[in-house]
Amino acid sequence: MATTCPLCKTGTLKKKVGVMVYCDGYQPQKEGSDWFNAGTCDFHVAYNQQKTLGRTLSDDEMRNLIDGKPLKNKKGDILELDLSNTKFFTKMTYVEDKDF
Repeated sequence: MATTCPLCKTGTLKKKVGVMVYCDGYQPQKEGSDWFNAGTCDFHVAYNQQKTLGRTLSDDEMRNLIDGKPLKNKKGDILELDLSNTKFFTKMTYVEDKDF
């Protein structure tokens, strides 16, 4: 995945197969039981973190998400890239449940 990082605009996105897409400036390290970023950019989106959409994302879905295209589940809930959410870098918008 040779794409420029959408957050820092200088790094290159990489893929850890089945785990996450991340900026090459993101360098997580563990100290004791705590994780911290020793790099220059925090951008990372986990494939399995997107279970709010109801599934683990495919490579194509991840690419679309990074490209700014919203993803929908069967209910119509929408998952979007959100660079202001520095914990997950995504935002989920739920449709109103009409059964209530």
